[in-house]
Amino acid sequence: MNKVFDLLQKHGLTNDEQIQSAIMHGWGVKDIFDFNDRLLEAINVHAPGNADITAFNFIANSDLSAQHKGACIEWNCRLRRVDCLARFAALYSDRVYIQNYFADYAHASNSEFDLRYFYTGDLKILLKLRPLLESGILCLIQSEPGFHLCASCAAKFIPGFESISSKLEKQVDALSEEYLPKTHAAVLRYSPLDDICTIGVKGP
Repeated sequence: MNKVFDLLQKHGLTNDEQIQSAIMHGWGVKDIFDFNDRLLEAINVHAPGNADITAFNFIANSDLSAQHKGACIEWNCRLRRVDCLARFAALYSDRVYIQNYFADYAHASNSEFDLRYFYTGDLKILLKLRPLLESGILCLIQSEPGFHLCASCAAKFIPGFESISSKLEKQVDALSEEYLPKTHAAVLRYSPLDDICTIGVKGP
């Protein structure tokens, strides 16, 4: 990952303020795509096989790894989530695989603002995760086609999967019985003039 952070330094992207200034206001869209091409060349993408997934090696989902396709795109929210991921990885894992944040920009169809906003967030996350990426505790994997196993195949390849899955289901059932009656959800509409809605959830 040294080449990646050398590239960031070469382009003056060494802190959140510099990233935000360059990507949100300074660079043209072509500049962003050209830089992303160079970044992809520098990133050493790992391709995990079945033998790589062990009791202490994990694949983080898009929410935990704060992908811009995850639960929330707001920068600080994403940074809080990867902070949790980093702490978990450092304390409990030999290695955590996360989807390459920069792999899908080659065929991005977002608006210009979305492109700039997502890319700024991705670069901020890259800096946040630098120590664990450089140490190899976190590894970027190709997000397309990705690394996914259905429950049937997971049972064949992941040691103890059926036992773990059974225990998790029991815990989910127990938590559901306790917390669902105390939890309330509502669909909120931003204004009567548009169809944009959000779901609000309140509970313990």
